[in-house]
Amino acid sequence: MSVFKKYKYGSLYYWMYDYQKFWKHVLSKHDGKFQINNLQLAQKLFKLLKMVRGTVIIADIGANIGMNSLNFSKDANLIYAIEPQTKVYKQLCKNIKANKITNVKTFKIAFGKDNGESKLYIGKNSNDGENHIALKSEKITEPIIMSKMSDFFIDKPINYIKMDIEGYEYFALLGATEIFKIYKPIIVLEIAKAESKRYIKDMPEKVFNYFKHIGYYGPIVNSGRIIKSYKVSPSTYTDFWWFPDDMWNRGEIQQKNNNSYWKPKIHP
Repeated sequence: MSVFKKYKYGSLYYWMYDYQKFWKHVLSKHDGKFQINNLQLAQKLFKLLKMVRGTVIIADIGANIGMNSLNFSKDANLIYAIEPQTKVYKQLCKNIKANKITNVKTFKIAFGKDNGESKLYIGKNSNDGENHIALKSEKITEPIIMSKMSDFFIDKPINYIKMDIEGYEYFALLGATEIFKIYKPIIVLEIAKAESKRYIKDMPEKVFNYFKHIGYYGPIVNSGRIIKSYKVSPSTYTDFWWFPDDMWNRGEIQQKNNNSYWKPKIHP
């Protein structure tokens, strides 16, 4: 039976299972933070949102054990942390409670292009990072509720979305178009061709075209470099940021080594 105990990394507490060696290593190395370069860019964008929109309301979609929500909570007014898998969801809630965080609301739900019921594949060897919307051929599953983002967030005016849902991002976007039209959030999502190909082989191209179609700008990676091509290698696991016009226009573009870089203009 797995041991479940509380650890302190930096200023944050995390309840962890003994098999979660990856999380223990990363969080210990970075004082409770995850993906440092991503977090640094996010913090700059939160400042920009406060300048332009006056508030920071985040949807952490694929919240996992809370490593992003816990760190985002310091800069956000409100966070909706979304995690569909039962065991991971309970761990997420416990981590939020352990840190006495009051501006994170949790929801056990998944997002897709339609409302209804679905199944979540549970990864082998207790690897929570393998959990994903199940294919018909996959047997180790648990039932989940699936919603369109446009329905779920219709009365929740989010302005920043972080999405990492193991290759299912494009289908979640198909159910989110009204949210982008109404609230115009900044969005960062992971494109992992190795994960998305289980559902659709040209997902990177479809995601890039989706944002072009709705009039969004970018994308950029965490260095600020503007990416002009959707062609990514099969081994690529990269986070991309897209922006509505009012956010993009509050940045500046610089040229360096034949590449273009975007960075937000933030007053001291």
